Amino acid sequence: MVWAYLTFMQFLIQWSGNLPVEVEHYLHRTQGGWQWVALGFFLLQFCGPFILILFRKVKEKHGGLEIIAGLMLAGVTLNIFWVVKPMFSPDTLRVAWLDLGVSLVMAAVWVAVYGRNLLKQAKGNTYA
Repeated sequence: MVWAYLTFMQFLIQWSGNLPVEVEHYLHRTQGGWQWVALGFFLLQFCGPFILILFRKVKEKHGGLEIIAGLMLAGVTLNIFWVVKPMFSPDTLRVAWLDLGVSLVMAAVWVAVYGRNLLKQAKGNTYA
């Protein structure tokens, strides 16, 4: 709920400020395919996890919480894409192969560093 609240508050503050540069960003982001990205991160960050967390069986199983975490991670990724992606063609959404490629490389680097640190910690904490 915090992600949805912060995203909406950011929109509300910039829209009520009525600065043409900031309002133009939101005007372009609500047409040409961008509205589906916004709907996607709203559903993945707020609606999906909120509805799933209402069920006790989902909360009791690790797999259920992993699904919720995955939904939220996908929603955050879409939200960052929506905010950061430059508007070279304001009339339509254009997704380049580098958009996905850079995200995958960054994720792979993070997993590699995390795994290396996890292995170091596991070797250092052996009780045998």
